[in-house]
Amino acid sequence: MSIIVLTHGGEYAERVLVKLSARGVAVDALVLVDRAPIRARLRRARTSRALASSVLQRSLEYVERRDRWRGLAREILHGGTLNGERVLDILRTEAPDYLLLAGVGIVNDACLTIPKRGTINAHPGLLPWA
Repeated sequence: MSIIVLTHGGEYAERVLVKLSARGVAVDALVLVDRAPIRARLRRARTSRALASSVLQRSLEYVERRDRWRGLAREILHGGTLNGERVLDILRTEAPDYLLLAGVGIVNDACLTIPKRGTINAHPGLLPWA
């Protein structure tokens, strides 16, 4: 059984990964996606200095998150934009049995059709309100 976790990162995703590891569930790949699409970041960047800063910050965030979760997944990959072509390529290549969404946002139908057995949304909302 293969499992891929798709996440923006953050404390919630870290808690999910730690709990899975503690219960002996092996995660094959952790796919980190950008918190905001790069186009939105580019629109906000008004000067080349701001653009360079934005791109550098995104790269540093990825490295920091990657180091933070080393050992909680066999492989840690940067997926780029949620629902983007890179995420789809990673999912197709890895061909997981299950896709676990851990604080990632709304995925499109293309992402949902790739896992062989299904997708699990680990949503942090309190039931029955969320």
